[in-house]
Amino acid sequence: MDASKGPQIALTDQERFPLLDDLSFLNELRQDAFAPKFNFKSGDRLNAEQLSRVKLYKKRFYDKKVFWNEGQTPSWLADYFEWCIKTVPFYQNKGNDFDVFPTISREDIRKFPYLLVSNEANLEELLVYHTSGSTGSKLDVLFDSVSQASWLPQIESVLKEFNISITESNNTTAIALICAQETTLTYASLSTYLNGAGILKINLNPSEWNHPDDAKKYLEKYNPEILTGDPIAFTALLDLKPKISPKALISSAMKLTKGVKNKLEDYFKCPVIDLYSMTECRNIAFASEIGHKVIRPDLYLEIFDEHNDIKLPNGERGELVVTGGDNSFCL
Repeated sequence: MDASKGPQIALTDQERFPLLDDLSFLNELRQDAFAPKFNFKSGDRLNAEQLSRVKLYKKRFYDKKVFWNEGQTPSWLADYFEWCIKTVPFYQNKGNDFDVFPTISREDIRKFPYLLVSNEANLEELLVYHTSGSTGSKLDVLFDSVSQASWLPQIESVLKEFNISITESNNTTAIALICAQETTLTYASLSTYLNGAGILKINLNPSEWNHPDDAKKYLEKYNPEILTGDPIAFTALLDLKPKISPKALISSAMKLTKGVKNKLEDYFKCPVIDLYSMTECRNIAFASEIGHKVIRPDLYLEIFDEHNDIKLPNGERGELVVTGGDNSFCL
C-alpha cells in the first residue's frame, strides 16, 4: 500500500467495535510480550442493524444452500438484474436482456469504480480497500462493513463441508491470516459476528518481531482455530514448526500444489482447503477431489469465450463471469 493511500482519520476502538463492550482480549493480543510490531488497527465496525443484515444474509443463503440446476438461472437473478439496471449508473442504457447484456472487466472496475455503486447505497457506510497490484494493476475495491463481514458465513459454509465450526467466544483466537512478505499491514482485531473472537493478521518476516522466536511463541500461545494464507506463507510457517492445533488451513491467492498440501496436512493434522476467490467478490469455490465446488448461492457463474463476449456451453474452458453478490458498492 502506498503511504498516501493510508487511512487519514484514526478511529477509536469503540468506533471499530460499537457492539463489543469488553475489549480486554483485543488489548491482550496487541500488548502480549510476544506480539509482533503491529502497524495497523482494524475493526469490523458493525452496528446492530448491520450485524442483523449479516445474519440475515447467512440465513437466506447458507442455512440451507439452494443452487441453480444446469440450464437454469437462480431464482433471485431476474430481480437482481432489474435492480442493477435501475440503480447502477454503469449498467444503464445498455439494454435489459440479461442473455445479451455486455460483461464488464476488471479494467472497468479499476477505471470507473464510482459508476458501479448503486444509487441506493448508503455512502456513509463506504469503505475502500487499495490492492497492492502485485498480481496486476492496482485496484480500489469499494465495499461496506456488511459485505466485508459476510466473508465469515461464506467460510463457515466451507468448513461445514468438513464438519468444522468456529468457536464464538471473546477469549478465543478464531482466525489468523498468515503472511510472509517484505511488508504488509498487520493487526489484531475482533469479530463482532463471532461474539468478540480474535482475528489476527501477522507477517512472518523476522523484522516484524522483537525477537527471532516470538512468532512461534505468539502463535503457540493464542493457537488460532483457522489459519488463512497462501502456499508461500504456509511453507514459511512450516519452517517455524509451531506447536499449534488449527482445525483447518485455508489457502488462496495462488496455486496450492499437491506436495505442499500433503506436507501441511501431515504436520498440522487437519484439512488444507484450496480456496478460489477474487478481491472484487471474495469467495467463489474450493477444490475437491472431483473439481472445484462452488460456495455461494448468491453468485451466478458462467463461462465465456476468452476473447469474445460469448457464453460457452457447459464443460468448455474459458473465462469465469460472475453475477451477484451482496456488495452494493461494487455491482
